[in-house]
Amino acid sequence: MNAKLLIVISAIASTMMVGCASTNSPNATRNEIPLFSNGGPYAATFETHKEVMEMFDSTGKLLDEDAVAYLWNTSDSAVRVPVAGGTVSMNGTSLTLVDETANGGGKYYQNDVNFDNTVPFSTSGGSLVFSASGGASFAGLADSITFPNSDIHVTAPTFSTSISKSAGFTVTWNYISGSTNSIAIQVIGDSSGYQLYLVSDNGNYSVPSADLSAFSGNTRVRVSRISYKSARDASNRNYAMVAYTTSTIYHSLVP
Repeated sequence: MNAKLLIVISAIASTMMVGCASTNSPNATRNEIPLFSNGGPYAATFETHKEVMEMFDSTGKLLDEDAVAYLWNTSDSAVRVPVAGGTVSMNGTSLTLVDETANGGGKYYQNDVNFDNTVPFSTSGGSLVFSASGGASFAGLADSITFPNSDIHVTAPTFSTSISKSAGFTVTWNYISGSTNSIAIQVIGDSSGYQLYLVSDNGNYSVPSADLSAFSGNTRVRVSRISYKSARDASNRNYAMVAYTTSTIYHSLVP
């Protein structure tokens, strides 16, 4: 597990170790890994995400793809505020500024592409270039990140199979030899229960029965392959970038 990735994940869990579980709830407004939802000690975070729903067929079906950027006036978390940063784009595709400050929210940039449209920006192992032209409260910034070298495909448990709370279960996925990516596994109960595991990309992880005691109703298992980097620019601002591909399987939960 990349140590820097653990620093980012600390935004959603006060204590996190490789292979351990977090019971923090997932982001209420976005059905994705809550890596940057609450920010961190950064002046900018850039995120791109490819969603594949394995429930449709054996190879998966592209459901959604998006890019999101959060910009702040400083990387000092004690005083920073969200700001606009001019034209923000990924691989030349402009992201739209969403301003929710009037409703008590913040500002962020997003481009959301569903499976009915041409996806402009992801290729396995390809370079993704984020840039912000800059504005009155944010100096320009540009950098790139490599998308994970393969989409994630879950091989077990399969769609609609039952998960036993008393026995636990093992998640397996397409193993990529020599992968330097990280894996996030989310177990999400439709009625109650949430667990997040951060593990190495070795093809399997066993979820213990003790972690399922609070779950009820049907359950989603989401597995994500993650590429991550953080850096500091010439203005001494910290920023971070993440790219990940996600698959989701739906299951029934039995005692």
